[in-house]
Amino acid sequence: MEAALYTLLSTDASVTAVIGSGASARAYPLLLPQNGTLPAVTYQRVSTPRILTASLGGQNARVKCRMQLDCWARTFAQARTLADAVRTAMLGATTFTALALDEQSLYDAGDKGDGLHFYRISADYSCWYLE
Repeated sequence: MEAALYTLLSTDASVTAVIGSGASARAYPLLLPQNGTLPAVTYQRVSTPRILTASLGGQNARVKCRMQLDCWARTFAQARTLADAVRTAMLGATTFTALALDEQSLYDAGDKGDGLHFYRISADYSCWYLE
């Protein structure tokens, strides 16, 4: 799932217009790199409940997981633009199915006394894919 998600984020035109494309796309698993360039996206798997089916004799190959995508920027407007582009890309994905679940806006004043601050829009998606 993570590989398909990175491919989507690093190739979708609306997303890459904000975070760059290909290998230089600023889309990272779990953590934003220290002193990383913004805007950027981080993503993490929140949960993966396995679906058990009696008719298949065990687990189904179709997997449901919850993914959290955080859009980081120095301004709220830039974070909002990125979050909107990411949501449009997620809902239009063709290698997996995504449903938007929840979204919240956050602010991080930083903790190093350097005056840097971050705006973040955090969104959760329910994703279905085949293993």
